[in-house]
Amino acid sequence: MEETSEHFKDLKRNRAGGIEGVLINDKYPNGVKYSLDPALGHIEKAEAGEWGDILPLNQSDLDFISGQEAKTKQVEINDNYNQKIIAIIGRIPQYEIDTWPKQEAQALAWQADNNAVVPFIQNLAEERGLELADLVVRILAKAAAFEDLSSKALGQKHAAEDAL
Repeated sequence: MEETSEHFKDLKRNRAGGIEGVLINDKYPNGVKYSLDPALGHIEKAEAGEWGDILPLNQSDLDFISGQEAKTKQVEINDNYNQKIIAIIGRIPQYEIDTWPKQEAQALAWQADNNAVVPFIQNLAEERGLELADLVVRILAKAAAFEDLSSKALGQKHAAEDAL
């Protein structure tokens, strides 16, 4: 009995979570579209719309499926992390977030020496009608809370990536 040479090309994930591709073998030298359901280990002949013969998946097919699943999982991990960060920062614009390191640095400088020159947070305090000492306390409390929450979210992201 002669072994047939078969392989898939143009593999991509479909909307149902399976994988679509073109099977090329001796019977279909020009290729025939198939859908793979990796959870069941079945291959469906797309043109017939019925389950075809159960064909063995070769190692490169399994590697592709595994790689696609890892990419999908990484997207899920990133989305989960992004949602956590959004929950922490809310609707604060990025250009304001970009000032946080400056605010924290100046607040720490003023906390260490209340004669320190801290023009950025001094302007913030004046425009808000706050005492600089009160604003420094607020800035440092928010910085500590952000550091705590964001580092936990990042640690959870890294743990999920390590589990891949």
